[in-house]
Amino acid sequence: MTSTKPTRASSTPTKARASTAFSRWRTSDILITAVIGVVFGVVFWGWNTISPAFDKLFAGSPWGGLIVGVWLLPGVLAPLVTKRAGSGILAESLAALVSVLFGAPWSGGSILLYGVIQGIGAEVGYAVVLYRIWKPLVVFLSGATAGIASGLLDVTTYYPEFATGWKVVHVVATTIGALVVCGLASLALHKALQASGALPARREQRRIPA
Repeated sequence: MTSTKPTRASSTPTKARASTAFSRWRTSDILITAVIGVVFGVVFWGWNTISPAFDKLFAGSPWGGLIVGVWLLPGVLAPLVTKRAGSGILAESLAALVSVLFGAPWSGGSILLYGVIQGIGAEVGYAVVLYRIWKPLVVFLSGATAGIASGLLDVTTYYPEFATGWKVVHVVATTIGALVVCGLASLALHKALQASGALPARREQRRIPA
C-alpha cells in the first residue's frame, strides 16, 4: 500500500514559509514596509494631481474604477516583499496618511478609511492561500481582492446614487484595473528590488533545505 503522507523534506519549506508570515516582525520588515508606505504616499500625492485628467475620459460612466490601481499598489507589494501578514494593511494605511499630509483633494478621514479597507482587501488575496504561496497568480489575486474591497467602498460612500447595474460595473472595473496594475507593477518592482540587492536575505529562504 502506497502512503500519501508527505515526506519531511517536501513539507518543511511550506511549513517554514507559513509560520514565518505570522511570526514576529524583524526590524527590516518594519523598515521595508514603512519605506513602501512613505514612497507610495508621495506617489499618491502625484497621482491625485494627474488622475482628474483621466476621470474626464470616464465622465458619466461607471468605468472610472479602471484607474484606481495605483492607489492599491502598496497593499499588494508590501506582503510580497516582506512575506509578513499585515504588512499590506500597514503600508496602505501609511501611504494614505502621507498623502493626507502632503495635501489631498478628499477628506483626511475618508482617505484613511480607504487606506485601511484597501489594505485589508489586498491581504485577503494572500490570506486565502494562508500566506504559503507567493507566485504571480496569487499576487494578481491580491490585486483583484483589493479592487473588490475598494470598489464596494466606492459604491457605498461615493456613488450610492448609482443604479445596481452601474454599481456592479464599477466594482468589476475597479477589480480589473487593480488586478492588472497591482499585479504587473508589484511583480516588476519586486524583481527590480531583488536585482538591486536592496532587500535583506529572507530568513525563511535560508531554512529551506537544498
